[in-house]
Amino acid sequence: MTIKTKFDLGDVVWHVNKIRCCMQKLTLGQVRVEVTNSPGYDGTIFDNFKKQSGRKESYMAMETGIGSGYVYNAEDLYAIEAEAREVQQVCENKKIVKMLY
Repeated sequence: MTIKTKFDLGDVVWHVNKIRCCMQKLTLGQVRVEVTNSPGYDGTIFDNFKKQSGRKESYMAMETGIGSGYVYNAEDLYAIEAEAREVQQVCENKKIVKMLY
């Protein structure tokens, strides 16, 4: 099995916190990928035995700790600073609109 990830170890990325509308430059130090593909059991009433499939990709950064630091979801990380700034600006605009109403 070959697993392809959005980023590689050592990549410098930008994280956008969509609650506080802030950006942070990070260096990736750990990649976590969880792949689930279970055919499940017919007739079971228990969710954990039903058919399951999915993929979750997350990262840990050198700046916030490897192994015992913050875990970043792939969808919140950007390779290009300008793209992250656009996401941050949209977040800030939503925050301003929310304050007005």
